[in-house]
This record gives sequence, structure tokens and C-alpha cells, in this order.
Amino acid sequence: MAMMNQSPPQPANASEWGNGGEDQNAAAPQVSAEEIESLKRLLFMRLLDDGARRRLNNIRTVSPEFAAQLETVLLRIIQAQGPKRINEETLISVIRQLRPAKKETIIRKD
Repeated sequence: MAMMNQSPPQPANASEWGNGGEDQNAAAPQVSAEEIESLKRLLFMRLLDDGARRRLNNIRTVSPEFAAQLETVLLRIIQAQGPKRINEETLISVIRQLRPAKKETIIRKD
């Protein structure tokens, strides 16, 4: 019964037990950028309807930087709302929020 009152052993210094748990991240498998892209595309294929998926692919072709920004926002939306389908109207709304309408320039000929 005397052992029940004993506290667990403590390291004499931080190096005795390693670096305080930092090795946990090192032991985790590293995911390559290609695997991440593959997973994102699979997720979008499942959660975007046909129109939204086509529009995202067109944007990716024309402006890869904007497509990456749009994908980040879509991933946040998916995290917030759960695995619900995103239609083209929702995608257009997100695009308009990210890229406000350009001012129209009128050129007059005198």
C-alpha cells in the first residue's frame, strides 16, 4: 500500500526523457505535397457539384495562384459546415468575395 502514494518517476533533466515530446512530430509520417494535392482533389471531387468542379478547374488553368487561394477558402468552408455538397452558386459567391468586381472604365471619343 505504500506504493500507491508514490508519484511517477520524474526525469533529472529534460534530456533524460528526450526533448519533451518533440519527437512525436518527427515520428509521424511525413505527407508529401503531391499527396496533399491528391487528397484535396479527391475531396473536391466528392464535395463539389459538377458545375462548381468545372469552374474550379477552369480557374486553376487560368490562374493557379487564385485557384490555390480559392481552394483554401473552400477547405475552410468544408471544415465549418461538414461534408455537404458545394454547388456552383456557392462557389461563385466565394469567388466574388475574394475578387471584387472591377470598376468599369468608359472611354469617350470626342
